[in-house]
Amino acid sequence: LVMDGSRHFAWSAYARLRGFSFLAAIPLLVSGLLLPGLNGYESLYLCLAFQRLIEMWFDLHYSVYQRSGEIGRIGIGVGTRGFLGVVAFMGVLMGTRNIAFAVLTQTAVSWGWWMICERPALLLARLPDKTSPTAEVSPWSLLKHLWPLGISLALTSLVTVFPRVALAEQHGLNETGRFILLGYLFIPAILVQSTLQQMMAPQLADAVTTGDRSGALKILSRLT
Repeated sequence: LVMDGSRHFAWSAYARLRGFSFLAAIPLLVSGLLLPGLNGYESLYLCLAFQRLIEMWFDLHYSVYQRSGEIGRIGIGVGTRGFLGVVAFMGVLMGTRNIAFAVLTQTAVSWGWWMICERPALLLARLPDKTSPTAEVSPWSLLKHLWPLGISLALTSLVTVFPRVALAEQHGLNETGRFILLGYLFIPAILVQSTLQQMMAPQLADAVTTGDRSGALKILSRLT
C-alpha cells in the first residue's frame, strides 16, 4: 500500500484482499491443529504462523499512518503491543511451560489491545478518504499485481519461523521459549531500521513513478 505511490489501488482493495486471505488461512491453520498425532513442534509452528497472520493485519492498518508520515504513532502502537505481548508470553510460559499456549496468549493480548485502543483511532485516520476517484477497488486486480510479493513475504516468514522450530527439535520447547524472549532484545534495532525504510518508501515509490532515476538511486543509497 505504501509503495503504491501513484495511488492506483484504493485502501479498500487492500483491506478486502487481506480479509479474503485471512479467512482462507484460518480454516487451514485450525484444521492443522486438529490433526491427530500432532507433536509439540508442529503445533508450535502452526501457532507461530497464526501469530504472523494476525500481525500482518496490523501492518495493513499501520500503512495508513505510513502514507501520512505519522511514523511515531506506529512506534507507539508496536511498542505498546509488543510490551504487553511479551509480558503475557513470559507469564504463561513460566506458569504452564506450554510454549504454543504462550504464543496464542501473546497473540490474543495483542489483538485485544489493537481492537480496543488502536483500531478506533486508525478508522478515524482514514477519514476523509483521499483516494483518487479512478483508483481500482477490485481485490482480484490487486492480487494479480501482488502475488509475486506475497510469495516473497511468505518465504521470508518461513525463514523467521524455521529456526525456532529447529531449535525446539534440537533442545526442547523450553529452550525455544528462551530463544523467542532473547529475540525481543533486538526489537529497538529492528524498529529503527523499519522506521527508516517506512519513511523512505513513499518517496522511493514517487521517484520511481515519475521516472526520477537519480532521486530513486539517492534514496536507495540512503536505505543501504
